[in-house]
Amino acid sequence: MMDKLLPRTAVAATILMIGCFATNFANAQSLEVTPFTGYTLRSTFDIRGGQARVYGDQTFGGIVTYNLNPRYGIEFTYSRQPTEADARSIHNQDFGVPVNVVNFLVGGLRQLPVSDQVIPFGGFQLGVAGYVPQVRGYDDGWLFAVGAKVGSKFMFSETVGLRLQAAMNMPVQGFGSSFYFGTGGGGVGVNAYSSIFQFTFTGGLILRLAL
Repeated sequence: MMDKLLPRTAVAATILMIGCFATNFANAQSLEVTPFTGYTLRSTFDIRGGQARVYGDQTFGGIVTYNLNPRYGIEFTYSRQPTEADARSIHNQDFGVPVNVVNFLVGGLRQLPVSDQVIPFGGFQLGVAGYVPQVRGYDDGWLFAVGAKVGSKFMFSETVGLRLQAAMNMPVQGFGSSFYFGTGGGGVGVNAYSSIFQFTFTGGLILRLAL
């Protein structure tokens, strides 16, 4: 009896989920593309026997927002920060290397419109963060990342606006992962076991397309 009931329940649940998604898509109103630039603050974190730093620098990228309705949306964010990272440890010699800090994040957006022109928002996001050296001889480091953001949209018209945002991204160094830079010969390496907190402040131009 249970063997027959479980497939039927699964089919019913699938149909219900499809119906929910179809309803959301039917209520979709707009798609926003927002190129942005800003600044990411310096972050310092513990490593084994010392500390490492990712220096502050300009950050740029883009956000694609799919507005399910005026209050809820789904966002994809890409950002890149050319900067420098260094480490000091009793286990390894001091070293520094220019890196690109790259983020690919997806999350939900909760909007609280004050009017058609002013739209405060907040949201959470998940994805990956990469520390990609700009010179040869060092390994890339990619980590699972979580983050949060708050800000506001200021619409000048139905299609153009300004987005101001503050975000916190946290690459998570757990579950067997580590933050690692290593030379081709393996002479220098750093393993970090604490999380990295990066705070970014950005502004961008909103281009909205009605759907």
